[in-house]
Amino acid sequence: MKAKTILLLCLLFTITISSQNWKGYDINSKAGIIATMVVGNLNDTIYVSGNDAGKQHGKNSFVYSKDKGVTWSTSQGILKEHNGYVAHYEGVKDRVYASVKLPSSDYLYYYSKDNGTTWKLDTIGLPHYYGIKTAQKDAFNIKKLGNEYVVAYNSLAVNGAYFKKVTDTKWMPLAFPANSNKINFSFTAIGTTWFALYGSFGASDNGFSIAKSTDNGKNWEVLTKTGLPSTMIPSKLTSNGTDKLFLGAAISGTTNKTAVYYSDDNGATWKSTNAETLVPYTHGKAIINLFATNNQVIVSYSSAYNVPPVYLYSNTETPNFVMGDASGLTNFPFAFPNVFFNIGETIYLNHYNDLHASNNTTLNVKTFTEDTAILVYPNPIKEQLQLKSTKDFSWKITSILGKTVLSGNYQSKQSTTKIDISTISKGVYLFSTDKGFSKKIIKD
Repeated sequence: MKAKTILLLCLLFTITISSQNWKGYDINSKAGIIATMVVGNLNDTIYVSGNDAGKQHGKNSFVYSKDKGVTWSTSQGILKEHNGYVAHYEGVKDRVYASVKLPSSDYLYYYSKDNGTTWKLDTIGLPHYYGIKTAQKDAFNIKKLGNEYVVAYNSLAVNGAYFKKVTDTKWMPLAFPANSNKINFSFTAIGTTWFALYGSFGASDNGFSIAKSTDNGKNWEVLTKTGLPSTMIPSKLTSNGTDKLFLGAAISGTTNKTAVYYSDDNGATWKSTNAETLVPYTHGKAIINLFATNNQVIVSYSSAYNVPPVYLYSNTETPNFVMGDASGLTNFPFAFPNVFFNIGETIYLNHYNDLHASNNTTLNVKTFTEDTAILVYPNPIKEQLQLKSTKDFSWKITSILGKTVLSGNYQSKQSTTKIDISTISKGVYLFSTDKGFSKKIIKD
């Protein structure tokens, strides 16, 4: 009776199973942007820049949507006098930052608090391009850290990182531990704790470090690399914003491979994932981006020309990757898109001249009375799933991508039925019946 009561309470909740295919927004017809090169967001507002084929602003074209892509603003031109184009957006607090690449290959950095109507130059404290005393600045990636800070860093320059509180007027050099003398690869944050990955190009374990700061970048602590292999060559560090760090890397050795590790204790220790078993390491199969939000994680890889994009996806508490479903994405890229952001549980990316969003399917679980309840246990499961009910029904187990992995029939006269699931990979699945019953199950 106790088990039935617990089951019935669980059935009152809604289960979300993500199929992770993609839908395009057709920015060309809706907003006149032919080549969607850069996307970003500030809260629920989406920003897109690209080329309008010379109709008005060329590569400077800029549009935004306040309703998640249903309607778009008219095309505007950013910084017409410079004939540059936006290379990156980053939304922080009450403003969106734009890094603008000029024809001379140097940059300007602006922010807008009114959806692009006005832009304010924000470069005080940043180094000049090649030391030339002009408004132009060196090339930086811009990354939000927490809710009020932003870091500008150059992944090609030694110690080239600057930070500021968005309301401050001047960028300040970011002081890593003494004599670090390293290249900056990635920055990320969990709450008010900042993390940095830095090292030397192509360096294995002895050549890279992970550091954290709990005082807004004033002081940094170099973390131990417990759990990470000594032959690791890391390239990407990110967080899900709440409780986990993710590290993408190549592993050199007798058999080269790519791998993803995660930490759930602020970088004190690291654990491996199954990513390296799913995408074999070959020339061109490098990790080009890691994106995470809550339990959703995407690992994108470079790929050959005119083949489906390659990526891994996980949406479990303990990361467990499956091959991503690239349906809805054109077989175009040399590399899978490396610009991702999310609004709620929906993930957005730019791909082959358009904005795309993940198509997550929500399955509602109905409430059952006790005489028609179906017992499905244990959960999580290791080898055998057991069923018990007073009704006959057909059942199936499907993956998060919607693929049926097992199916069968249950007869109430059998009392209890045991299903062997030992051959199924670890992860999250959906158990459902032809009577409308659905339950999320976890293979451990």
